[in-house]
Amino acid sequence: MKIKGVITTTATAVVFFLIVLVFALDAEAQAKKAFTPYLELGTTVVHSTVRVGGAGVVLYKKWDVHVGVMGEGDTRKHGYQDQKVFYSFSRIVHPKWRVLGGELRPRIGIAYTSDFQLVGRRNYRLGLILHYSVFELEYFHYSSAGINDNNRGVDGLAVRALF
Repeated sequence: MKIKGVITTTATAVVFFLIVLVFALDAEAQAKKAFTPYLELGTTVVHSTVRVGGAGVVLYKKWDVHVGVMGEGDTRKHGYQDQKVFYSFSRIVHPKWRVLGGELRPRIGIAYTSDFQLVGRRNYRLGLILHYSVFELEYFHYSSAGINDNNRGVDGLAVRALF
């Protein structure tokens, strides 16, 4: 009789351990989704053609925190521009729209740019992201929407590797 009690206690403990393990694995998977770092490379188009690069992190699949660098080069109608750093914080929307085998994700946010020739310091950031499992393609646009005197806009294309 005593052996049955031990087996029942052990079986209960094992079942409890397995339940805890399943919840822990689910929590681990959710934690991985909560923090997605990335690196990106691209080029500006329309008003300039200079290289851009950046790094950032997407938090909880929605909030993007980004730091980028725009290379030096000529801008159309505004002359030469030295290398510039820019920062942004934006919201990425997940409408589940499928395009070209990926998921189309629009973005809207705010940005700070350090003395760009084409836009002022405070700007909006807009984008259309084509998301695949390990990389993304994005058309981005920085603009002050008339807040600053310089408002030609910075448009570009970027390829982003997700980690």
